[in-house]
Amino acid sequence: MSGKLALREFFTRPPLPSTGVSIHRHAVAVACTRRTKGKLLIQRAAVEPLPAGVIEPAFDGVNIKNRDALGEALGRALTSAGLKRRSRWCMALPAAACRMFLLDLDEVPSDAEELAQILEWKAERFLGMAASELVLACERIMSGPTGGRFLVVAVRTEVLTAYESVLAGLGLHPGWVVPVPIAESGWLFHSATEGDSLLVSYEDELVTFVFARRDTVLAVRAVPCSPDALLDEIHRTLAYYQDKLRPASAATSQPRKPRVSLWRRRRGVSVENPSSLAGEATDVASPGDSPSLDLIVLVTRRDGRDTNAEATWGPSFVAAVTSLCRKFFPDDHSPRVYSLDEEKVNPESPLTLSSLAAAVGITLLG
Repeated sequence: MSGKLALREFFTRPPLPSTGVSIHRHAVAVACTRRTKGKLLIQRAAVEPLPAGVIEPAFDGVNIKNRDALGEALGRALTSAGLKRRSRWCMALPAAACRMFLLDLDEVPSDAEELAQILEWKAERFLGMAASELVLACERIMSGPTGGRFLVVAVRTEVLTAYESVLAGLGLHPGWVVPVPIAESGWLFHSATEGDSLLVSYEDELVTFVFARRDTVLAVRAVPCSPDALLDEIHRTLAYYQDKLRPASAATSQPRKPRVSLWRRRRGVSVENPSSLAGEATDVASPGDSPSLDLIVLVTRRDGRDTNAEATWGPSFVAAVTSLCRKFFPDDHSPRVYSLDEEKVNPESPLTLSSLAAAVGITLLG
């Protein structure tokens, strides 16, 4: 497996498989979805808990401590959901197993291979590792007359291979792999809000914020965070939005424009739509295209064995975030706060949407 990058579509690619699997420290989740008339239908789903110590997500070091236990849990989830015969899957990896960061280029070359080399070099310097040891994916999220900003996702090759091999042992073929927060961002795009939206994804004392403007990732921020400090981090992130990301004025929305994306393939470098790299293509709506932050989606996943979880993440937390928003936005323009923790798949199901947020969300990105 080389470290080369290849140009291809990312969020605006051909339809992804309708089956998603997400792996977390304390559980695995599988889901099969269908969209009809703009509505999401979760057809089949299951969550299977993992014993302590089976998975220890980390960018450095071995993630899977007990391969057999992980495979058995996945097998039980597939059986429970009736999805054992499905072979094509999307997979979401624990956020702690990946690195997400932004890279700015003063000039974006029109040649795809040259662009890939520049981004690889910058990623190597940022991470202190050779590209040959990494799987790298890049999404162009902002453009100027000559330069651009790229969202970079990195995972160590041996870590990704270990996760993929467990699925392969069950006859599953993960054709597309992203970190859990990117998978969960599908809920932002599914919301079809005309304004900006924000995902707050919290797990394993790591919080990831993903801002989206219509169907485009606008910014990503990931920081270590204790449960007690989560509201403070949300406060800082809303302040950052108001200072750096909020459009200066409310103007008429412009037509959506295609984005340029990079995704590492296993061998070689191929180029799709290279002409879209050149010139002054705009990947993100310009300031003024959207009036304000309209929606905040909370996914505060926690260990189901935590008996204090409801006190920490229950309705009172949603109320606290809603109150916090009023410090930054007038009441008539305050964003709607929607917690996947508070919603069940259906009234009879014990599963909450937060437990399936990544497994379902990744299927919404296609």
